[in-house]
Amino acid sequence: MRVLPLSAHGSGPYVLPRAGPGRGAWPISYFLNIYVDKASGRPIDPAAEGLLRCLLSDEGQAIIARHSAEGDGYVPLDAHHLAAERVTIEGL
Repeated sequence: MRVLPLSAHGSGPYVLPRAGPGRGAWPISYFLNIYVDKASGRPIDPAAEGLLRCLLSDEGQAIIARHSAEGDGYVPLDAHHLAAERVTIEGL
């Protein structure tokens, strides 16, 4: 078995999966999905909303970035996805 460098585009760049700051560049990288049990028409639980806001805040993303080099660390969201997720929690 061999790990292959992949590209999201046919013209490259081709990258291998790796730990550290560039670990989200491999095209098969995936997001950590967080699901909240919210009844239709009812507000989200304040504790769940607080957690989501913390994770998506600048401070929360900085904490995630500081731990991204750890074996099971995550990488912060890029600016596009972060903005989209912040809009999502405003609609909860």
